[in-house]
Amino acid sequence: MTDERETPGNGRVLGSILAGVVIGLAVGGTLALLFAPKSGKELRGDIEEALEGVKERTEQVLDDLQESAANLRDRSRTLLDSTRENIVRSVEVGKEAYVQKKQELTGKLEDGASGEAATA
Repeated sequence: MTDERETPGNGRVLGSILAGVVIGLAVGGTLALLFAPKSGKELRGDIEEALEGVKERTEQVLDDLQESAANLRDRSRTLLDSTRENIVRSVEVGKEAYVQKKQELTGKLEDGASGEAATA
């Protein structure tokens, strides 16, 4: 059973990072190509190559972000499971302490009641 809930804002943050990377690469590559003295055919070929490079880098960044998100999800689940186990153990210890104290107090009450009955 997997829980695929996302915390609010995670998608927007990753999307903003990815958009910034893509825009930066595209603007930088385009400016470099436009200021280089080349013929139209060469320039179009260079732009095409640059766009292919941007595509590859974008895919790599996306893969890295997805891997990071998966790692974060796994660590969160591990922490959640550990916390859940600690809470269950704490409740069990609390119940045991309650039962022990109840038995102790019940015994004292019974001892006190039987002591009063013996003196009466």
